[in-house]
Amino acid sequence: MSAPAPDGSSAAILPAPFGKYLLIQLIAVGGMAEVYRAKIFGAQGFEKDMVVKRILPKYARNPSFVQMLIDEAKIAVSLSHGNIVPIYELGELDGTYYIAMEFVEGSTVLDVLRDAHSKRVPIPWGHCAGIAADVCKGLAYAHGRADVDGRPLGLVHRDINPRNIVITKGGEVKILDFGIARASTKRHQTASGVIKGTPGYMSPEQMYGQSIDHRSDIYCVGIMVFELLTLRRLFPVWDVAEMRQVFEAGPVPPPSTLNPALPADLDAVIMKALAVNLPERWQTAADFEEALRTVIARNGIALTGSGLARAVQAIDDAPGQAAPRTQPRVDEAPVAPQRSLTAPTEPAMSKPSSPRTQPMPQTAAPAVADADHSFVISLAEKTEPMRQLAPLPATSAKEMATHPRTLVLAKNDRLSWVNHVGDDAELLAIARAMGSAPGQGQRSAALVAAGAVVVVAAVWFGFRDELSAMVGRAFSGKAQELGVIVVKLRPTPEDVDLDGKSRGAGNKKITNVDLDEGHRLIIKPRNMDRIVQELTRADFKAGDDGTLTFVFEKDFTAK
Repeated sequence: MSAPAPDGSSAAILPAPFGKYLLIQLIAVGGMAEVYRAKIFGAQGFEKDMVVKRILPKYARNPSFVQMLIDEAKIAVSLSHGNIVPIYELGELDGTYYIAMEFVEGSTVLDVLRDAHSKRVPIPWGHCAGIAADVCKGLAYAHGRADVDGRPLGLVHRDINPRNIVITKGGEVKILDFGIARASTKRHQTASGVIKGTPGYMSPEQMYGQSIDHRSDIYCVGIMVFELLTLRRLFPVWDVAEMRQVFEAGPVPPPSTLNPALPADLDAVIMKALAVNLPERWQTAADFEEALRTVIARNGIALTGSGLARAVQAIDDAPGQAAPRTQPRVDEAPVAPQRSLTAPTEPAMSKPSSPRTQPMPQTAAPAVADADHSFVISLAEKTEPMRQLAPLPATSAKEMATHPRTLVLAKNDRLSWVNHVGDDAELLAIARAMGSAPGQGQRSAALVAAGAVVVVAAVWFGFRDELSAMVGRAFSGKAQELGVIVVKLRPTPEDVDLDGKSRGAGNKKITNVDLDEGHRLIIKPRNMDRIVQELTRADFKAGDDGTLTFVFEKDFTAK
């Protein structure tokens, strides 16, 4: 499935299979990863739109980076909230690590800001505050997460900015990319003084490389809502050094000085989020959310998701030149390994000689560019054509029977659609790729037939027992009954194997287990001998939802 691109580069022809995913479109390239729009397939025609972030192979050779990636993914897949885009899994395929998440159709807040700025269309302030409140709601959930022992994870997103907030077609607000999130329980912490985040959207303690906590995210939400309310960049900068200069030039002006239509009581809420001193800032995202919703209610505004969707659509439909669409942020490396040897705890502030922003233009103002405060600064898109930075694994008819299996390192089993994805997802992705590849019509019928034969052979030899059982049930008229196997160990196992097929490390929920067949479950706890369980139908008991389930749960750390 790989061939030279028209420009002579080695980019693969898409769609192309990548483990259990069919990669459809390359949508972003960064220094550390490539981001693809993808699909995953399951039984009875199930398919789901996904985003696959493929970590470049050179980083897989760094054990510290790999451990950091695993630590972060295990935290990310534990997050399940309506205002957070869910991560499905972290896996490894043929030496390449990837993160898969649900695809969310909609516009980023940066898309909305750019269009509103370029078309001179103000965003209703109630919706601006509502967007920030929804972000705070998601952050409050993440900040409050604890481990199985009840210890707080100390989770901080560290990159809240307009690119990482999506407004769906239905008006839902969702946070993207906990990829550089910091948790106090992780074994691989960011070194003190190393800066991660996006210039222009950092808290004071973050831009000076000091230690941060959840209140750093609150400051970043304050920056974003300030920009939504005023349609002006608060810190129009390209790098961290510039942000420090602008920050030290003078205090942030209240948003109502730039947009007189704002209610006076909103100023106090926003300015408290942008307080330099941590004790003066909102102490929790939940407090910030409550304050925003109180102002909205006090001014008699009723917000709905459909109303936000209509407001975004109105900006999109307004006359004028639309701004370029944003791409996902893919580079999770530190912005710069800068260390502040003399940075004060409370950076010096002085009154600016001139305002850093200009008054918000009225709707009727001429649509001229505002270069100093444009939303292209710091988050500008690359204009050159995107090219893959590493080749995709080749997949041909000959290789289909022996294609590498995906090793899942962390997985979110709580998503509603997960049960529809079975062990044949990789074969389905390959089959779909062969049937939809560009130029398929020009290929010979013999190659198509050969591919079909190999697919059938691969399915037969890989799932011979299962297929035989299916045929037997078809002739007998007996319906197939499926159960679930749950493995819960502390510490988490190094490997879980069912019927000779490795399911990878970590605790597992294995679905679609045929109850009419016997099964062999092998669990390898860390630093212990493996545990072997021979299972029959009698070992499965009805769970809370009525599903027949076998649970193997043990705490080896308990005294």
